[in-house]
Amino acid sequence: IMAKTLRVRTATGWVTKPAADIPANRLSAEEVDDNFLEVEEEAKTVGHVVTAASATLTLVDANVEHQVTATAVLTIPTNALTEFAQGTKIAVLSTTAGAVTITASGGVTLNGVDGGSATLSGQYSAAVVTKVGTDAWVINGDHGGVV
Repeated sequence: IMAKTLRVRTATGWVTKPAADIPANRLSAEEVDDNFLEVEEEAKTVGHVVTAASATLTLVDANVEHQVTATAVLTIPTNALTEFAQGTKIAVLSTTAGAVTITASGGVTLNGVDGGSATLSGQYSAAVVTKVGTDAWVINGDHGGVV
């Protein structure tokens, strides 16, 4: 999801402008953070329903909550395959009674679990994976990983 508009601070206060009209190098850290929060809120409303038995995460999955309705394995790819921005968060909510597993591709470290994968604890459980390095992610939430 790309921000279509950005909030920019001017001499008279905050204004909303088309993102295409604002050079990226002209944004302050505060403006970037404010805009990230707006994009994150927009992403939460979009959602993504996963019905496949297996899926490899792609850039369209970044900062989106995934509702998984079937037994599934979601795979985090290597940075060489899919270059997620550091700080990317992917939320997973299981609405199925079947197992929902989040696993790391070979070469990817999924911190917070033993063995590179985590299975959500059951129906209506959730977890969030966050990219913290080139091929490093952290998982938090209701899963059977390291306590």
